[in-house]
Order: sequence, then structure tokens, then C-alpha cells
Amino acid sequence: MPFEQWLKVFKPRVNHLDEFASFDDGEGGLMFETYGEELDYVRKVFNGNPKRRVWTYVDGHDGTYIVDDYRIVNRIGYFVCDVPYEDGEQYEVQVSRNDAPADVA
Repeated sequence: MPFEQWLKVFKPRVNHLDEFASFDDGEGGLMFETYGEELDYVRKVFNGNPKRRVWTYVDGHDGTYIVDDYRIVNRIGYFVCDVPYEDGEQYEVQVSRNDAPADVA
């Protein structure tokens, strides 16, 4: 699923705890950190209802991805969405590729 489609379908929430959070969509940053008050919030959402609203931003073999569920291995950050993902489905949103040319200023 392309990143832009993921944004429209699952509607990630703005990080209300950090005004400088990553993945700013013009309304504020969408990513939550992996520690402290932000992680506490992510865990609270993960353990609450409705389920299946936490996504993990991970570093993969050939790039970075947003994947469904709360994960710890290779995590970079988390997203909390208003729309839950389907139970039993596996989603993967590629954000960057390791073989993509870097922007040079």
C-alpha cells in the first residue's frame, strides 16, 4: 500500500505530546517515540479498545516500512490511527528504499 493511501485509509493521529514530531502532515507530526510519555501513550492505545490501531515504523532489509501492530524489533517509532486495521491482515507500507538515490544539496 502506498504511503499516501495509508494516510487516507487509516488516518494517523497527530502526536499531541511533541510539537516537533516526525512525519509532519501540515497539521503536526504523526510519529510517536519509542520511550517515555509517548511510548506510554502508544501502549495505552495498544491495550485499549478498539484494538488494531497501533502501527510500527521499522528499519527493514531494503528500506523503512510502516507495519501493522506494536513491534519492538527494528522499531524507529509508532503511529496511532483512528481507523483500525483488519484482524488477520498484514499490512506493509514502504516509506523509503535503501537503493534510492540520496538527495544532495
